[in-house]
Amino acid sequence: MELNLTTAAGQILTNNRLEYGLLISSKHKFIYLDNPKTGCSSIKASLIELEYRNTIDEFKIPTVCDGNNQRLIHNRAEIPFQSLSAFKQHPDPLKYLIQQQYYLFSLVRNPYTRLLSAYYNKIVGNKPLKQQILRLLYNNKPQALTTYVSLAEFIQVICSQPVTTLDPHWGLQSNLILFNVLQHDFIGKFENYAQDYVTIFTRLCNTQPIPKLRHRNSNNKNLYTTPITELITPRLQAAIYKQYQVDFENFGYAYKLPTIF
Repeated sequence: MELNLTTAAGQILTNNRLEYGLLISSKHKFIYLDNPKTGCSSIKASLIELEYRNTIDEFKIPTVCDGNNQRLIHNRAEIPFQSLSAFKQHPDPLKYLIQQQYYLFSLVRNPYTRLLSAYYNKIVGNKPLKQQILRLLYNNKPQALTTYVSLAEFIQVICSQPVTTLDPHWGLQSNLILFNVLQHDFIGKFENYAQDYVTIFTRLCNTQPIPKLRHRNSNNKNLYTTPITELITPRLQAAIYKQYQVDFENFGYAYKLPTIF
């Protein structure tokens, strides 16, 4: 029996994640698989600009793409892309889109630095997502969002959970981009962001100008001043590699800690 790609994807990701995490454009024939903490806010801003160009909504570009309201970038109800359910008339929507030669792409990141980015942004930044970690640390006893969580505690908590239960911001990237289900046209790397950004948008824009690269959602400066070897001890390094070994192997990242973020 021929593999149903949509069914296979649904065995890896929840329906909600499939609806939120795949940004589909019939106008430009692409599918972007959202992978948090890999520069996705900047990519989304540029994709939105491209989608709004030469339409009656072109006036929205400055507000949505350059404004300070991150919600506008990530709220699927407010950005101009289709979800997979828009193609549910087809028995296998993913296979249909691939047969229609939609450009399938995503970005990935070294698991070590991706976790550091999530920690500084969501945990040190006291974002609501931190409550997930606090509940696990304190056995569901209510804690103030400002409660201190060390990097070691954060890593120990997420590395003790089944990978299928992890939040996408620190989840297994191979699952988030459906690496073992779909044949991607391009998988960029955060470490080569500027270069891979040009590759992606040269393909999408054809003869149109490439949208400017917006550096949105920049991380805490500590990420760039503290050596990674001082942040991730050998014990934490081993725990991270064990939990995310599939990502290290699939995307060609070494066990050794990187020298830069």
